[in-house]
Amino acid sequence: MVNFHDPAGRSPGRRPAARLLTLGACLLWLTGCASHGNTPLGDALTDLLPEGAAGEASLAQRAGALPYASLAVDSQRHRGLVVMGTAAGETTYWPTGHQGVLVLHRDGLQATSGLGSDLLGTRYLPLQAPNAGAGEAVHRQADTGEADTGEADTGKADTGKADIVAADAEVAGTLDDTLDYVPWREVRPGAFRLERQWLEADGLPRQLGARGALTCHDTLEPLALPLGEQRLQRCEMTLNWENGEQTRSTLWRDRDTLRLWAVEGEPWPGAPHIEWRVARAWW
Repeated sequence: MVNFHDPAGRSPGRRPAARLLTLGACLLWLTGCASHGNTPLGDALTDLLPEGAAGEASLAQRAGALPYASLAVDSQRHRGLVVMGTAAGETTYWPTGHQGVLVLHRDGLQATSGLGSDLLGTRYLPLQAPNAGAGEAVHRQADTGEADTGEADTGKADTGKADIVAADAEVAGTLDDTLDYVPWREVRPGAFRLERQWLEADGLPRQLGARGALTCHDTLEPLALPLGEQRLQRCEMTLNWENGEQTRSTLWRDRDTLRLWAVEGEPWPGAPHIEWRVARAWW
């Protein structure tokens, strides 16, 4: 879900519906662009998303030939290069062809359409005050070789449903304060709550919350990207959901800027596996 501040001061209860309508309009407009080849973007998508799987060499060639921001995407229904359609603040929209769209907010998965299951919205909430900004990255102790677990000193993860529900009372800050919060933009991420809404295979909407932890390793590791290798910080995200299930994802970020360069994993219980890597960055 795209998070927008409401300058009119309307009640918070009306905000989710307004955001869904806004996101729906954006997705509808972009899927229309992706399904018609009468624009430069549509023509590019037609070339970039063949029915068959694209090889790494082909992805690199296509990414290098295009001057546009692009991602290499691998999901249940699509594998290939996608070009950014538009951006609104820190939210970017990526038409995937065949009336599909991938939406990223602050580089992380926000919503999808046409990728096997539709993700309607995503929201992260800190369970403690954010402890660092990107400018503090230079103060890390890289020589320790220790990973940041984002958990309390007990080292125990909260896996019970009661703990997850109780986490609502622990959320730090007001609604407006947390609209842009995402854990990977913290140098040393703390515990957080994640809320997601999606459509099931039968078309019915579902919503679940999870308590999450993000473990980021200090040691930089090489990661092959379509336009060259980057040395990045690998982070493991663990989500313990209200229904008792657990999902994991791997995030690769720049240790200095905290921007994500690659993500792969299961966004929610039963979701199709999705992976994307930045080809040509948009920042």
